[in-house]
Amino acid sequence: MGYQVFVQKFENGDSGIIPFEEIESVLKQYGSISEGNFGLEFISSVGEICDFASLSGNSKDSISGVTFDRPTTHEKLPEIIFDLLSIKNTCFFGPDLEYLQARTDISTQLPESLLEAVESGLQVIESANEAWPLQ
Repeated sequence: MGYQVFVQKFENGDSGIIPFEEIESVLKQYGSISEGNFGLEFISSVGEICDFASLSGNSKDSISGVTFDRPTTHEKLPEIIFDLLSIKNTCFFGPDLEYLQARTDISTQLPESLLEAVESGLQVIESANEAWPLQ
């Protein structure tokens, strides 16, 4: 079993939808989005940032986030994550919920259960250097 990290959009305490054009405009700087065996996936062109990156949702009209399976310590990964956080109401977290990061205070958009589960609360970051794993 591997480690995963997530970039997810929330609105009014529930998963939100990221317009395909917005996520594509961010990710095309670092690779491409293609239809894979298990749905939409991100293919990095900047190096090995993770084993597999999948887009959450059943179609281009229902993307709610990106999951990075077995992320590496590649220098571009924090940049990709920080740029994804420019999409309104997105946040970044891991399965252990040791951290929860966003570029603005989106706490009113997050599920209460998520906020309660993260002991340190929402951290507003201002640069890619603050994003995991370079903390």
